[in-house]
Amino acid sequence: MASEELADAVASMKAATGKDAPADLKPGVITTDVIKVIVNPANPVSKLSKDQLKGLHTGAIDNWKSLGGPDQPVIVVTSHSGSATRKVFSKLMMDNAKYVDGAIEVKTTREEIDNVGQLPEAIGAVSMGFINLPGNKEKVKIVETPEISRPLMLITRGEPSAKVKKVLDFFTGEGKKYIKD
Repeated sequence: MASEELADAVASMKAATGKDAPADLKPGVITTDVIKVIVNPANPVSKLSKDQLKGLHTGAIDNWKSLGGPDQPVIVVTSHSGSATRKVFSKLMMDNAKYVDGAIEVKTTREEIDNVGQLPEAIGAVSMGFINLPGNKEKVKIVETPEISRPLMLITRGEPSAKVKKVLDFFTGEGKKYIKD
């Protein structure tokens, strides 16, 4: 399974294991996941551009006041460095720039949502599927941004077997109704 483009998943695999991936990998995309930028509900900022997101996450923008928010320093909350969500956000919104020194790195998406919900100065980026889980929508506010999405896929060596193909066909057909956005 992977939650990033195949080439990025292969690079992540190599970084983690030191080994090259097999050449015959095939991505079986099940759905597209949307990543949403979240802030504390008390923050009045409701829309951010790619440049503003990059500035906030790299430290070039260090106070919400410059974006129409309160006169408070920005606190960046992000998942751990091995997280596909973080890698996709960094690639698409930050042009792979380094996160600001002092960014709070959390181990789970729930921790990221909880931190942003508790810190009025915080900003994070998480999968919409996690925001939709019971109890999470009330903790954070979604900010309008350029679309940030990635494929969720099942990777096989070579063409998928008949059984795996059946699973892929299910999730891209009738099973779509079971996938929560």
